[in-house]
Amino acid sequence: MFFFVHLHQILYKYFMKKINWAFMLLFMTTLMACSNDENVMEQESVSTATTTQKKLNGKIPFTVENVQKALPEVLKHYQETKPAVAERFRNYDVKPTHIYYKFIPRDSIQYSVLMEQESVLNLTTDPLEYDRVEKTEDPGENEIPVFYAIVNIEQRLPEVPREKIAELHVTNEDNLEDAEHNYDEIEFKQNLMYQARKLAGHLDDDELAGGFLNIHKDFNEPGKDTAAKGLFPKKWRPWGVVKVEDDYLSDRRNGNKAYHQVANCRVNVLKWGFIPVESGMTNADGYFATGSTYTTHVHYNLKFTDEHKVIVKSGNFFDVANYMSDSHKRRHLDATFQRGTKMQFYALINHAAWDYFNRVVPVYGIYNPGSIEISGHFNDHNSNYWFGFVPFRSEVKIGAKESDGSRKKSDEIYATVIHEMTHKAHYKMDPGVFNSIAGTAAKHKKFLRESWAECVETQATNDRYTSYFTQYALGNYVSSPLQGWATNVIRTWNGERQYATLASMDEYSSLIIDLMDNFNQNNFNNIYPVDRVSGYTLKQIQTALNSSYTVDSFYDKLESLYNNSTEVHLNTFKTNANTIVNSL
Repeated sequence: MFFFVHLHQILYKYFMKKINWAFMLLFMTTLMACSNDENVMEQESVSTATTTQKKLNGKIPFTVENVQKALPEVLKHYQETKPAVAERFRNYDVKPTHIYYKFIPRDSIQYSVLMEQESVLNLTTDPLEYDRVEKTEDPGENEIPVFYAIVNIEQRLPEVPREKIAELHVTNEDNLEDAEHNYDEIEFKQNLMYQARKLAGHLDDDELAGGFLNIHKDFNEPGKDTAAKGLFPKKWRPWGVVKVEDDYLSDRRNGNKAYHQVANCRVNVLKWGFIPVESGMTNADGYFATGSTYTTHVHYNLKFTDEHKVIVKSGNFFDVANYMSDSHKRRHLDATFQRGTKMQFYALINHAAWDYFNRVVPVYGIYNPGSIEISGHFNDHNSNYWFGFVPFRSEVKIGAKESDGSRKKSDEIYATVIHEMTHKAHYKMDPGVFNSIAGTAAKHKKFLRESWAECVETQATNDRYTSYFTQYALGNYVSSPLQGWATNVIRTWNGERQYATLASMDEYSSLIIDLMDNFNQNNFNNIYPVDRVSGYTLKQIQTALNSSYTVDSFYDKLESLYNNSTEVHLNTFKTNANTIVNSL
């Protein structure tokens, strides 16, 4: 089965200069390696499809026209209270400082050009003047959304169709040193933005009651303690912590919530939910801190990406998964993504991907996939890895549902991500094992690819969730799909693989997992294959897999490379593997 797949932007630009596009499409094809989804289970919905949105308090407060209306009111205030300040800013020029754009990429090429500036433009698929509404459907596979951004007027823009929504004027007090000689200017500019927001209906009751800012009054007001003086003019540093609920651990703890930190995500701080002013990255503890700002009201926009290693997309290739907070008044972000939400799904994907890079690769000594783009499909049950060389599709797709429509539990999402990332690492190590189309050679390669991914998935998930169960004193790890199984059988991740007859096995077999474990399923019941091999490591298995394109060559190489007391029984594995391959 052939599919076109993601072409990285840099490669795309290079090849567009070198060869004819139609010629490239003719020859750049790809195959798909996928998880069966039968061994991997609970979560809710995402889309770029049109949804009903509630207008945010009427209009955009910072249009040039609105700020021009606000200026006389602010100057009048100063004429009555601080004539010197009124005189200083009497000729204040309300000119455009930013432009609010709607970008409309018509095709994948224009999309690619736009994405080169994604981090600079801080693109969003939600109009900024509207309240954000969770979308209920996944977008179509090839559905390219429109994007919105507020851009500094001096910013060079990509050559992509766009509409100018509004010219904005935003004051620049954040560029001023937090010192008393600047307070008149800081105060004036903050009051100008205050009045503009007031005219647009964006002030809350406390702000309306407080009126214009008066910095020097705050400093000199009798009885005001030193700590409170200058509270408003002082800059503050936005920061926060981002966590995600592990719903399966919560279930095992009888509803006492269990959380993981969400690492390596970019957080943009937006003035009043509109203008990017600062940014930071979450660390291994899910903590981030940014530069400082005078702005009292901010929104936090978290994107599940570090732009280089892990990028989580929402529903298809064309939109980075992201979360926009509500308004925070000089307050940090405490984002905790709970079960049953698309944000939990994206965060769990991000968590698993980073565990692959930070734990799985170094601990087991296996190949590093380098980087990964993952599309989280909230309403789909299919998961797969696309390999090849054509736009425009994420390398990995993860479905949040089971084939029966139920939601996958957190350990199942983790295992699925590990499985598909193992395909990416395998492809990077040895592309040759992915390039057969049909016939016996293709069957051998398919068996080796999928049984290897099952092996890494099994080891990584069992080790990860065993440590979690120990951390929370939950006893032995029992995987979510197997929690109802009899207690005298293996109930850890992929434990059901040990209870399959040779005739019922397919490419997702236990015949590579069995190289590592100490369990002979034939002793449990003689209808199952004999397994007298044990003690191999993931690194040893991977080394033997490299450039092995038949089951015979793989098992023979494993035997020749390593001294293992059980290697005499590898011929049984070889015979069983050939039986499975012949049945595919």
